Amino acid sequence: MFGFTHTGVDACGSVDLPGANKTEMDEELCLRWIQLATFFPLARHSQVFNTNNTYGTGPLSFNNTARKTALWKTMRDRMQYLRFMYTCLFEAHEWGGSCFDPIYFHHTLDISSMEDVTGTNDTFIFGGAVKVSPILDHLPEGTTTFKSHFPKGRWLNLANMKVIDSKADGDQDLDATQETVNVHLRPGSLIPMQDLMSNMTEPIGSTADLMNKSITLLINRNERKAAQGKVFLDDGSTKSELLDKTYEYYSIEHKASKSIQFNLE
Repeated sequence: MFGFTHTGVDACGSVDLPGANKTEMDEELCLRWIQLATFFPLARHSQVFNTNNTYGTGPLSFNNTARKTALWKTMRDRMQYLRFMYTCLFEAHEWGGSCFDPIYFHHTLDISSMEDVTGTNDTFIFGGAVKVSPILDHLPEGTTTFKSHFPKGRWLNLANMKVIDSKADGDQDLDATQETVNVHLRPGSLIPMQDLMSNMTEPIGSTADLMNKSITLLINRNERKAAQGKVFLDDGSTKSELLDKTYEYYSIEHKASKSIQFNLE
């Protein structure tokens, strides 16, 4: 689970350069697809080494310092969401369902979310709560924003806690220079996260390291001032917890009275 990304389109492989007798990795596209893989349940990155055992092609051989920093932050960003990811995968295992849905699965009145156009078709909902807005193609040089479709409501940016208040279904401008993938919490949703970005130097090398980190509940209330979500807790490595049902699975509800109610299910 701690491997990173395999893109499915070999975006981190070599590409032919017109007019040149060499190949070169497309660093920008490689980074974009790594960012997309933040929410892939099974993800890793491939690295090709030269004959002298130095990095050849792959994300570890990025020449651009800013992209290397973004790569590192994206890997830490993925780990922040692992508890949320585990919760969704546990539910899908126990009762069926999907962790990846198109927008219209959750916003059935948003007819325009069914259109097969860039900005609408690229985005998806993970775990029923988080809207992921990846960049899948090259953007023109100097581009700082891109379009992504949002249904009506208040959406919370999980990278900087800024709110997009969409008064009607339609496209919104998002930051194309953000070092991690653009993700927004749906109105009325509550998810667990573990803050790993504030101390980037602290090593996280195993599931046990991650389990020792505190869990934060992020809440985005809807128009009724309420939100709800689920949290699955286990040690992250022992299969017997699932077989013996010694894990903890909570239903959490945040009400208009500002109270938070935990129910151990």
